[in-house]
This record gives sequence, C-alpha cells and structure tokens, in this order.
Amino acid sequence: MQEYSFEIVRPYVINHLKKHYWKLESYMDWEDALAEAQLQFIRTIRRLQNRQCQIENEKHLMSLFKTSWSNHFITLANKATKERFISTTENSEQQSVQLDSLIADLDNDGLVQQLLQKAPSDVRQVLHILLNAPDDLVVLLQNSFHDNPELCNMMLCRLLNKNPQTINLIQTTLDHLGIEC
Repeated sequence: MQEYSFEIVRPYVINHLKKHYWKLESYMDWEDALAEAQLQFIRTIRRLQNRQCQIENEKHLMSLFKTSWSNHFITLANKATKERFISTTENSEQQSVQLDSLIADLDNDGLVQQLLQKAPSDVRQVLHILLNAPDDLVVLLQNSFHDNPELCNMMLCRLLNKNPQTINLIQTTLDHLGIEC
C-alpha cells in the first residue's frame, strides 16, 4: 500500500482557505482549518483503502480529495453559521430548540429560504442583521436584548432606518417565529 503525503493537496487547501476561510473564521482559527483539511485527507485515504479502491496517481487522489474536502468544508461552514445565530432567551431550552430546528440543519436551505421569503420584510431584515452582522454587533444586540429590550429595539430600528415609536422589531420577529418571552 502506497503512502501519500498531505503536501500533494496542501497548495489546493491553502488556496481554498484563502478564498473561503471567512466562512469558518467565527468557528475556528486558520491553523485548525488547515488541521481539519489534513484530517480529511487522512480520512479520505483510509476510506479509499478500506474500500480497496485503487488510487491511480496523484492527480486522481487530488480529484477525490477535492470532493471530500469540499463536502466537509460545507459541513464546517454550516456549523459556523449555526454557532453565530444568537439565542433570544437566556434560560428557555424550548425556544432554543425551536430556533435550532429552523436554522440548525442547513441541508434544508431551500426550506429556510422559503420561510424567509414568506416572512414580513421587517422580520427578514432583522434576521439578515443577526446572521450577517459582525460578531461584536451581534453580541451587543444579544446583551441589550437580555438587559434592556427597548434599547435593543432602538438599536435595530436605527440600523434599519425605522421609527422605534411605531414598530417593535423584536416583538414582530419573535411573534413571527412563534417565540414567547
């Protein structure tokens, strides 16, 4: 059985991470992402050897690894996205489960997109902020939600150019998601 070195695929992994690492940045550091690629390389080789598949040459191995790494990277990126979503309450496990069931498994991305498209514009805008804003802003919103919901609503209204006197974006979003506080 021939031994293969990670150095065969390392340049590809480095280029891939340079383009796509931002998707994992909140979940793991660069070195961990590179280590994940090395683990996936080893898993790929072992899986092929266990199935007694013949690796014809390095080009063939590269092709097999690209598919394996791409699939694994998508899984990691989905986990990173799930980690970024803030829970709306500190103590309610049931509400966390409801939110997790909505967005946790991004293999159902079509369903999530469909639900978001049917949501009122204000709800879509709030969720867009929560999912895409810098981590510092999300933490600030999360803390203000728990400490001072009115302030949180004012901050969201300011971000979305809405009048906090005429709309409560937090309550609108919670109502649409079926979450009680």
